[in-house]
Amino acid sequence: MSLSLTQASLLVSIPLLVQVVVYLPVGFASDRRSALVLALGLMFTGAAAVIIPSSSSYGLIMLGFGFLALGSTLYHPPALKATSEVEPSRLGFVMGIQTAGGSLGFAAGPILLGLILPVWGWRTAFYIWAPTILLAAMYSYIFVRRVTKSMSKEKIQASLKNLSRSLFSKGFIVVVLIGALTDASFTNISTYLTSYLTDVRGVFAAVASIIFGIGSLVGIVACLWGGVAADRFGRYRTAVLITGLMAIVTALIPVSGSLILVALFYALWRCLYSASMPLISALVASHSKSEARSLAFSVAFLASNIASALAPVATSIVVGGRMEAIFPVSILILLPGVALTLYLRRLVKEEDVTTGT
Repeated sequence: MSLSLTQASLLVSIPLLVQVVVYLPVGFASDRRSALVLALGLMFTGAAAVIIPSSSSYGLIMLGFGFLALGSTLYHPPALKATSEVEPSRLGFVMGIQTAGGSLGFAAGPILLGLILPVWGWRTAFYIWAPTILLAAMYSYIFVRRVTKSMSKEKIQASLKNLSRSLFSKGFIVVVLIGALTDASFTNISTYLTSYLTDVRGVFAAVASIIFGIGSLVGIVACLWGGVAADRFGRYRTAVLITGLMAIVTALIPVSGSLILVALFYALWRCLYSASMPLISALVASHSKSEARSLAFSVAFLASNIASALAPVATSIVVGGRMEAIFPVSILILLPGVALTLYLRRLVKEEDVTTGT
């Protein structure tokens, strides 16, 4: 659509800032009316799938992206809280299953776009998904309403107190920072990758979209692997390993000589990020109270969205027209997460000694 680099980055950043405003209210609401919040999230997503392809101006496109962001905001707190209500020993695995669903969606969209782009154009890809999303909204409302119960006033008040304690605990703050840095680095690369492939590497837009989608497709298995590894080898050790490998693979993408290597390294990088998602969700769950968990996830997402909203715009200013510079900038954003994870591990050991566990 002949958008400038700054305009493209704003399509990512402004909706993320919208999420910053609504995440905490959504966290409160999802503890009371999970079914309604989840269904509304899907309805906003379906509306975006209609608005974006029918837009004739940059403002309408921005509105569509805003609806996408709002839909995601409404979905995650109730869904992740429900997923986290399992035995601690299986927390990583079930978070991996939940995250794999998201990776499946991230893969299906760009791959479908790449396949139909030369034939019917990009707008058709949005129209295909819209009715499916709206049907999912109706089904989710009926299903979640049947299997969940609204929180009482007493439990809501208790959740506020528990959330307040969580917000001021060192462990929870560190987990939030780790997630924010990881997501900011991911948003940076995912925002500019297709532009890098087309502008720097000379790849056709349809091929670039398929490469982007394949990265998400292989991430489905990685979500499960990350959750299982967290349960088996320890969440902190696994987090350090994944973050370090992500930094190494990020550095290899721009120096790869062939498009095949670029695609392979990107797929590996996407696998590692996918593996980190259930791991971070498990850390949020393990460092928050059950009654306040939906709110805790909202706080974690809020911090991640602030970082993710600022990162692409700041990067576009720093790198200017040098698109390949996005990779070292993303590495600098990511690496502090290793030190924070090591600190969190030491902090947990100290708390265990103090409490005698």
